[in-house]
Amino acid sequence: MESLPLIRLGWPVSNVWLLPRTDIGPVLVDAGMAALWPVIRHGLRRQGVVPGDLAAVLLTHRHSDHAGNAARLHQEYGVPIWAHPADGEVLRGKSPLPRLKPDGMSVTAWFCRLENRFPARTVETRPLEEGDVIAGLEVHWVPGHTAGSVFLYHRSSGTLFTGDMLLNGVPPLITRTRLCLPFPPFCDDYARAIESLDAFQKKDLDVRLLCPGHGPMRRGPIGRGLNRLLEAERAKGDSRGT
Repeated sequence: MESLPLIRLGWPVSNVWLLPRTDIGPVLVDAGMAALWPVIRHGLRRQGVVPGDLAAVLLTHRHSDHAGNAARLHQEYGVPIWAHPADGEVLRGKSPLPRLKPDGMSVTAWFCRLENRFPARTVETRPLEEGDVIAGLEVHWVPGHTAGSVFLYHRSSGTLFTGDMLLNGVPPLITRTRLCLPFPPFCDDYARAIESLDAFQKKDLDVRLLCPGHGPMRRGPIGRGLNRLLEAERAKGDSRGT
């Protein structure tokens, strides 16, 4: 069983995963919130990586806490930015921004307003399509959290990068650790997210290490836990007559 060297950067807000040695060079999975750029840059340098060394940034989705430094990395350092075309169009301003729907004055509503007002943008993206393999990571399209959400799977180590489509902490503020479905207020289409997770689960991949967008990494198989979450969600739908 092959291991995948990786370092977690950018937390506690959201995770940026550095893969220091891939077949194309150092790679980031997600780029983090713009306000945390000094933290991410310092973390890179501690690992002996300067931003210009990066071979690619692979975005799990377009939200600003995950793609906020994409423009800086591309424009200042020439790093290629990869995203699913559905999110790439939004990041480049070619498609309308799907707006989140804040309700009241809760912490969740505040985050929704922040995302609506300050979305991530970048002038260039390269397409991450279902079935592609970039830097040894297989692309699995799982729309719902955003239209272009993807999982990135490293088959030989069983490592899965999930962005916000599968979390290892209770949102919106990650204070408790447990496997969680995407948080409905931050989803473009929550019902579609559940359908995507159900379809992904049927692929029966051997996931031995979960690297989420929020919360710590989670070791061990996730299949049984994800099945329980999806069954509970389906039961909620049945009780509502949907």
